[in-house]
Amino acid sequence: MKTQYALFKRKLSNPIHYGSSIVKYREGILLKRKIDDRNFYSECSPLETHSIESITDVQNILKSKNREEIINCQKTPSLSFAISYLDNIYRLTNKLVLPLKINAVFFLEDLKKIKESSESDYTVIKLKISDQNILEIIEIIKNKPEIKFRLDANKNLSESNFEFLLNSIKNFKIKNIEYLEEPFSNSTKSILAINNLLPIAFDESLSDKNFLEDNFKKISHFVIKPSLFGTIESTNLFVKNALNVNKKVIFSSALNSEVGILNLMHLSATYLPTETHGLSVNHLDSPAFNNSSSWSRLPIIESPLDWMKDLVWKDLF
Repeated sequence: MKTQYALFKRKLSNPIHYGSSIVKYREGILLKRKIDDRNFYSECSPLETHSIESITDVQNILKSKNREEIINCQKTPSLSFAISYLDNIYRLTNKLVLPLKINAVFFLEDLKKIKESSESDYTVIKLKISDQNILEIIEIIKNKPEIKFRLDANKNLSESNFEFLLNSIKNFKIKNIEYLEEPFSNSTKSILAINNLLPIAFDESLSDKNFLEDNFKKISHFVIKPSLFGTIESTNLFVKNALNVNKKVIFSSALNSEVGILNLMHLSATYLPTETHGLSVNHLDSPAFNNSSSWSRLPIIESPLDWMKDLVWKDLF
């Protein structure tokens, strides 16, 4: 089975803010393996704001062309994910539990869509919350009790507005916020903010395995980016351990391309089929995928999409 790789770089349709950083372009590496006369693809895309690795790190390890060294290298978990996905492709695609549910994602400029939506349009929405839009966010949540909201501060909420949010939940008896993702730039401060009124979910900080090990018992909600976590076996083990002690686990994308999104959909439908996952594709301008709230049939990429046709493929092993 021949495995090849190619570098890519794409402009995001919606720039993403992570704390003080803004991501406008996404670059990464695609892997391609021919199995039984079919081409299967996976994606290896470190994300600087979340990863312990860089594209350069991945390229350096690829030069070794040593399969065992590549998949077992702790310094390049996104590459371990991409290789292990291809190794398990038939197991992941033959026994999927569908439909797979996806939460919608809205930014400040999209809030009008929520205000005008009917009850049947959305069931779970992830909102990007900030110091600038918190008042409007609270009003929307109050007026849409039928929707479950996941709030994501991208580590950029002030302490005063965090307290304001808690007081609003208490004063208005708000019941439809599932969790708030890491409110503060300091992960330890976010741990100390854990309370009984508003669950705090952790995402970015989980790339630090020491932080994860030290705080596993304290955290109730984990938003895992499997494509940055390591092999799919390590992700599956983490899910089992977390569910065994009644933790909630949600899979999330890392601004992946259509290839990476598909990899994550297969993982989600196999390991956490009843959860609503954070696999929105609204950072992509792609006719291959739509922003459906659920997938009754997962798209399969067997031939290159338009943006993949000019990629230069090199032999790996």
